[in-house]
Amino acid sequence: LTLKTLKTFKFHLADFISLDLELTGISPKGNSILDTTEIRYNKYRQTAEKFKIISVGITTFIKNSETDFTCKPYNFYVFPEENSGNPQINWELGAIIFNRDHQMDFNKWINKGI
Repeated sequence: LTLKTLKTFKFHLADFISLDLELTGISPKGNSILDTTEIRYNKYRQTAEKFKIISVGITTFIKNSETDFTCKPYNFYVFPEENSGNPQINWELGAIIFNRDHQMDFNKWINKGI
């Protein structure tokens, strides 16, 4: 999947769309059941700023009937551009293991990521 191909998708025809992101890490530190919504939001915001998106999954759903849908999944790797400075990529070991165990192709991510 390339960015050029992604631009040709007809997302407006879907009844709904799901989005799944894989990141180089995910775990906000120190969550508590006593956190307010604002505190929890800030913890997750900091996590999103620290870790990079490495894979995007998009699935379109077209409703055929009450119990039947046509689903079309699209997946692509996201890798920083060479001309974007010298960005750092922070990893959590758990994220590496999770992605490895779910057949993440790290070579494709590096060599073919958009």
